Amino acid sequence: MYQLLDALVAAADEGALLGIGIGAPGVVDASLGLIRQSGRLQWRDMPLQKLLEDRYHLPVHIANDSHVAALGEYTFGNGHTGPNLVVITVGMGVSAGVVLDGRLHLGDSFGAGEIGHVTVVTGPEAQRCSCGNTGCLETVVSEGALIAQARDIARRNPQSKLHQFAPTSKAIDLQAILQAFNADDDDLNQVILQMGRRLGYSVATVVSILNVEQVIISGSLARFGAPLIQAIRTEFKSTIHPMLAAKTKIHPSHLGQDIVVKGAVATVLSAEMALV
Repeated sequence: MYQLLDALVAAADEGALLGIGIGAPGVVDASLGLIRQSGRLQWRDMPLQKLLEDRYHLPVHIANDSHVAALGEYTFGNGHTGPNLVVITVGMGVSAGVVLDGRLHLGDSFGAGEIGHVTVVTGPEAQRCSCGNTGCLETVVSEGALIAQARDIARRNPQSKLHQFAPTSKAIDLQAILQAFNADDDDLNQVILQMGRRLGYSVATVVSILNVEQVIISGSLARFGAPLIQAIRTEFKSTIHPMLAAKTKIHPSHLGQDIVVKGAVATVLSAEMALV
């Protein structure tokens, strides 16, 4: 992080920087700039804001990456209307960012939207999650879970189209999976549909509690496009009150992979210039 920020600060015009904005995975105390717990980074009570402010002598604003993504979508996106919005980010993990009445909702302990760490699998098939629990949504719906399942498909099925795009099962990455998926690999189609169904159920839970009518899907798995979104919508409609189903719109973000970066920009603009 220091290496990246050193380069960015050096590239900026002197005196032109308002501050540094960061979206970090895990539970982030935005008021203190403290990473309370991040399983993926293996950080606990990391005083990241203080470390960066001491090094760069600039204001630093840190929040959970999904919270930041929601602010980015609300500020720069064109896929929503009204003051309420939920952004479900599906990448290395799964979490939700919530905007209510035009304001980011962080939760009492800054853990709002941690849907990726709700147990959805029980029994012997439940896998250990980075949070320490077993069977969390992240263990079966995430970029890592998708790559693991794709590699298993390649090992079991010599006819899999994955072999056209990766020399070995170990070499399979998200790009190879996307290529095989777009080439109509049946096994991968089923994996994406299953992930979409699991996400649809989670979206239904969030919408049932909040009654937010705009739900946007972001993150690396959103690149699977219409088939994933349609699977989410189908499961969502079958597991929620029909009135809510009829009013809720679910679609992908138009901000692509820049959504967290733009959200970090919005965080700085909001804190330093009250522009958001």
